[in-house]
Formats: sequence, C-alpha cells, structure tokens
Amino acid sequence: MKTRFISNVSHELRTPISSVLNLSRLMLDRIDGPLNAEQEKQLLFIRKSGEALQDLIDDLLDLAKIESGRSEVLCTNFTVADLFGALRGMLRPLRVNEGVSLVFDEPQGLPELHTDERKLSQILRNLVSNALKFTRQGEVRVSAAPGPRDTVVFSVRDSGVGIAPEDQERIFEEFVQVEGPHQQGIKGTGLGLPLSRRLAELLGGSLTVDSLQGQGSTFHAAVSRDYTQRPGAMGEQGGASQSLEQDTPHARTVLIIDDDEVARYLLQRLLADATLQFREAATGPEGVRLAAEVRPSAILLDLSLPGMDGFEVLEALRRESATRHIPVIIHTSRSLTEQERGRLLSDAVGILSKSGLTRDMALELLQRALSSPGHGSGGGSAQR
Repeated sequence: MKTRFISNVSHELRTPISSVLNLSRLMLDRIDGPLNAEQEKQLLFIRKSGEALQDLIDDLLDLAKIESGRSEVLCTNFTVADLFGALRGMLRPLRVNEGVSLVFDEPQGLPELHTDERKLSQILRNLVSNALKFTRQGEVRVSAAPGPRDTVVFSVRDSGVGIAPEDQERIFEEFVQVEGPHQQGIKGTGLGLPLSRRLAELLGGSLTVDSLQGQGSTFHAAVSRDYTQRPGAMGEQGGASQSLEQDTPHARTVLIIDDDEVARYLLQRLLADATLQFREAATGPEGVRLAAEVRPSAILLDLSLPGMDGFEVLEALRRESATRHIPVIIHTSRSLTEQERGRLLSDAVGILSKSGLTRDMALELLQRALSSPGHGSGGGSAQR
C-alpha cells in the first residue's frame, strides 16, 4: 500500500514539476524573446529548485520500489572502461571546488559485466557527487577491482572531511544528514546513500565505507559481476519494433492527446514549425475520434488520461485500419517498467519523457516518426 501510495503521489508530483522545468527551459532558450539579466537569474533559480524536487521524487520512488520488491533489474553486457568513460564526462561539471580533481583509474584485467548498467551508474553518481561536495582540496578517485564471490568492487575515495566512527552507519539511514561545520552551504535530501546501498544489494552486492575524520573517506560498492547467476527475476529488455506499410496521411498534422493543457502548449511551442499544424485532444476517446477524422502524420500520446488511458488508446488506434499505421510517440511522466516499455515500443516509434524534455529530443523523435515507413519502425526511446 505504501509503494502504491508513493507511486501515485510521485506521478501526480512529476507532472506539474515537469511543466515547471520545461517551461523555464523554454524561456531560457529565448524562444519567445530576450530576457534581461534578472529574469535569467530568477529562471535559473526556478530550474535549480525544480531539479532538486524532481531528484527527491525520483529517489523516493526508487526506494519504495526496492522495498516492495518491485524494482526490476535490466541486464546488459558492458565493460568497466565504457562505464567510466560515460561517467567521466557526466560528473566533471559537478565539481564544487576548483582545487579538487576527479580521477578515474584505468581498469585493468576486469571481465565484462552482465548487470543493470543504469542502476550501477546511479550508485556511482551518488557516491561521486557526495565526495565532491565534501572535498575542498585534493582529489576524488574512482577505481574498480575484482572482489570475492565473482563480484566487482567499485571504490570512490576522497580527501575530504571524513566521517566519525559513530556516524558511519547513520549516513545510510533515510533522511539522515550528519551535522557539523562541513555541512554549511551543502544541501541534500539524505536519500542518496540509503538508495545507493539498496541498489548495491539489489545487484547482489553491498555498500560500505572506510573513513577517518580529517583524512577522507572511501566508499566500496560491490556488485555481482553476472547478475543472472543469482536467484531472482530479471527484467526483460524492451520488445521488438514492428514495421508496417504506412497509409498516406493528410497534410503534416500532429495530434497531441494529453489532458494537461500546459503539456499540450509546451509541445506546440517546442515543435513549432511552419510545415506543421497541431490538433489537440484532452481525453482518450476524443483522441481516437480525431485520429480517425484527421488522419494526422503523427500522434503524441500521454499515458495517464482520464477514463481511457494511453495503453487503451494505442490499442484502439491499432485496431482500426484507418489509424493503425499512424506513427505514435508516447509522451509521459510515468516511470515505466521494462514490460510496459516493451509493450509500448511494439506499437510506437519511441518514448519521450516529460522529465527533462528538450527541444532537440522532441524534434528528433518527431522527425523519426514523420520519416518512418511504418509505425514503430524507429523502435527507439528518448526517455531518461
């Protein structure tokens, strides 16, 4: 019940916060005209606060899923070198102090991993982000080495303030932040480390810390090298895309089916183009009716619709010969399971997340939809 409550509340929070973030991004991109210096400063504050709230919502939802046993593990094959390469560029802008260097040791003699790369990356991002916050001089060093029982141990070592022995387990409790002068000016939710430990355990390992006050800390995240060797279900990778012959559509009309007026407005502003015209539907049945009447070149479909949800709308569109070949892009703030993603991607060109929506992302998927020979032929996803 708690997980269901948090999931529902998180979704209801995600929709308005996505609108706040995307509208602030729209204004910062100067699409509707220039900004003065104060307006830009205020919008940057709005965006920063919105991103902090979005991170809190995502962390709460992830913790709830793990607690209830509903968090899925999607395994892929990848190397530590590839993982470090992706993290290196992603994390360097997080440096708080110029006197701190972020170093990734070159992995030596490590086999390929078969586990959930996204969850492992999330663990390391949390650890490195914390280390950078509490290190004023020196370095944060990330390394990996073989561990016992066919594990790989990732270590994040910093030259920061360190953690007192009595606090070294408390930091893994939810919403706990150790008080002290080192906390001044540093804010957080108190969920990063508890979530990272749960994720490490989910991946067949553990998260521990070695630390001395004034001498820095080293966090050790161990994960099973091959998750499939452990008992438990593994999330299946998203389903295959289909390719069907497309009916010749009418003029380049894009139909937006979404009950959120702000979301409909935002999409039209992001995708504004002289060659496109937009039609809107606020409910599923209205969207199905308009699709049959207008025969749009593409459809942007929200999943959380009153009465008839996006899954039912997609099924209804695919049942009718007049609409079955119209390319559909899913536009949602929901956190999808791998089964849901697979189900959607068998009938849609791609998935566009309302969280972190950008003009480039939206245009790329729309171009793919407009140029696809049949619905779902893109089989891609722009969801984060």
